[in-house]
Amino acid sequence: MEKKVIFIHEGMSFMVDAIGKNLQEAGYTIFNVEPVVDEMEAHQKDAEVCVFYLGDFVSERSDMLVYLKDVCQEQEKLLLLIGHPVELSMVGEYIQEEYITRRFERQ
Repeated sequence: MEKKVIFIHEGMSFMVDAIGKNLQEAGYTIFNVEPVVDEMEAHQKDAEVCVFYLGDFVSERSDMLVYLKDVCQEQEKLLLLIGHPVELSMVGEYIQEEYITRRFERQ
């Protein structure tokens, strides 16, 4: 079975690049998606795992968070979040804990 992941992030940074390279080295096919509903909708069936690298933009993307919660709930996707405590807290306002597989806190 081919390993695939939807990697949701805004723009590129050292950490985004490093995470992407590590996923590739681990044998994953990566679908890079901007945190907007249209892009997520286009790739929602491409993988069973979503890795969401959070940023300052989270507070402005409530529509994306609601859509992501619905996709994870309906399609039973694994959702991994990477972000600062404040960003993780904002996501928690829209996505219940039972739909979040794992949180990774950035310092």
